[in-house]
Amino acid sequence: MVIDNCTPIGDAAVELEGFEPKVGPPTSTIPGVYIINAVWCKRWKTCWPGGIKPDVYYNGSLAANSQEAVEHNNKIVDKYFYRIRNL
Repeated sequence: MVIDNCTPIGDAAVELEGFEPKVGPPTSTIPGVYIINAVWCKRWKTCWPGGIKPDVYYNGSLAANSQEAVEHNNKIVDKYFYRIRNL
């Protein structure tokens, strides 16, 4: 499968007079983030009706306000600690 994020060649959009390659922040960031989140959402929508509950690590702001979220995240860390470096 190929997903085209429509980023221009060189991944930059700012032209400087007298300088050949374009510069600036990567133009692939925003479409890339959108695409990966869309793929994840589709995956969750596909898994959920089939009875598969994906492991989702809750955002830190949820954990800051909920002991239940902290306990949930701790279970995820315990499950994947030895598989994900620096977790």
